[in-house]
Amino acid sequence: MLDETQNYQLNIIGYCSLNRDRLLQKFLQDGVENFPRLGGNYAIAIVHPSETYLITSIYGVCQYYYTVKNGQIFHDETVFGVLQKSGLSWSWNWEALGNLLGLEHLLENESLHPDIHRVPPGTILHFKNGQLNQKTLTWDEIHPQIYTDPDTALDDFNREIQCWTNTQPVVSMSGGFDSRLILSSFLRQGCKPDLLTMGFDRSTDVIISRQIAKKFNLKLAVSQLNLEDYLTYGSQIVRLTNGTKTARHWHTYLYVKQAQLNPNSSFFVGTNGEFARTFFYDRGWEAIEKQWKKPEASLAKLWQGYLKQVFQPEELHHLTPELGQQLDETGRRDRVQHLIDLSYHQFLPGLDRFYLEQRVKNFMGNGLTLYGANIGWRAPFLSQNWVNTIWHLSRIWKLGSHWHRFAIQKNCAQLLAFPEEGKSLKMSAKPPLFYWKRNHQYPVIPYANYAEWFATPTIADFVRDRAQMLSDIIDSKIVDAIVEEHQKQQNRTPAIAFLVSTIFWKDLLKQNQLCK
Repeated sequence: MLDETQNYQLNIIGYCSLNRDRLLQKFLQDGVENFPRLGGNYAIAIVHPSETYLITSIYGVCQYYYTVKNGQIFHDETVFGVLQKSGLSWSWNWEALGNLLGLEHLLENESLHPDIHRVPPGTILHFKNGQLNQKTLTWDEIHPQIYTDPDTALDDFNREIQCWTNTQPVVSMSGGFDSRLILSSFLRQGCKPDLLTMGFDRSTDVIISRQIAKKFNLKLAVSQLNLEDYLTYGSQIVRLTNGTKTARHWHTYLYVKQAQLNPNSSFFVGTNGEFARTFFYDRGWEAIEKQWKKPEASLAKLWQGYLKQVFQPEELHHLTPELGQQLDETGRRDRVQHLIDLSYHQFLPGLDRFYLEQRVKNFMGNGLTLYGANIGWRAPFLSQNWVNTIWHLSRIWKLGSHWHRFAIQKNCAQLLAFPEEGKSLKMSAKPPLFYWKRNHQYPVIPYANYAEWFATPTIADFVRDRAQMLSDIIDSKIVDAIVEEHQKQQNRTPAIAFLVSTIFWKDLLKQNQLCK
């Protein structure tokens, strides 16, 4: 047994079926072998003068970073923290920066610094005597073959809601399927949670949430985002998300902070609900046909169209050469091939895995981190049992939100009586014909108009005045040109969002003397 047990310190991020004291007791008695399989979503650091354990839950959405330098391991929940502890100077991971521009999130376990890495999902890292050992659960170990059906998936989901419900649950409410399903589970169990949504009076999420709250006599809070908060809290947001969440996705911090929820509440969010909805190509039998006929060619075409082009081809020579090479035709072709590899060369099931292993972990993991800065969140669609059941469920249930419709109807059929955003005045119990097409009679009004906001003098002047801070990435003259173009045409929202977040990131590093 390990000696000097009293010197072990344990820190947990996220939420776990065992609290800190019970985790430490379990570690001292049984070791860490089963720690990645505990209930919840978390990262755990166990530190002793002679050794360190870094552990993540199976889907790895709680971020934790490390670097090894001069025979020592330095670790923290943020890249900024690792930089401070290790004394590393800033340098860019150009491939990761290219991924951020193309996908709005990073891939695998990279960070924007080439020597700082994220602890992989379902992993135990053990550092001792200058050696780092890693043990990671495989997909098949986490998702063993089972026979399943939609009722089993619903039972798994309802149990997960019940497991994490406290006396003051709050549901992050929208006009979509995931939040409505979470609410249906609470109502089935006789629980009336509070609701929180964001937007303006005309926003689709606000309109639908108010209708639902009125029908079921639920308390609803509405947060209205305002542009000034983006500049007020930008530094904190980029520190929490390591510079990898661009400004048009900062709402997950801002609307929860504005709501000032009771700190004892549990905030239920729909993260990973799309795992049951064929996120990347939900187009009925056409999707199934592509999987069977030409999966790899279909993947290549999908990823070529999916990658964002934040900077125009004629602007690439204004970028630093390392970044320009990531975004030119060769770099784009290499990135598409990497995405095909990360999709396991399979169309529908490969894209399902990419969604969970890459997009949820990285993009949505950032969002969960921002929630966690203000409230304790719970993500019922990230339970191992539910994910495994959905993974083995027939594809027909994952097209047109078929399973979600079934589950809402069984839990609380009254919730089908409210609008299906962008489609109809009521949510249908089964996918309608050509369900993937928008009905222009029912336009979706967003919670914020980023194109308009980013064209205001507030943002334009902020970017122009600080363009020189990005000189190691992009020529300040082209920054000015992009800002001017957006003010005239409101057509460069992704570029402005990237510039704003990266300016905040570079300023954070500079203020703490971590870069030149």
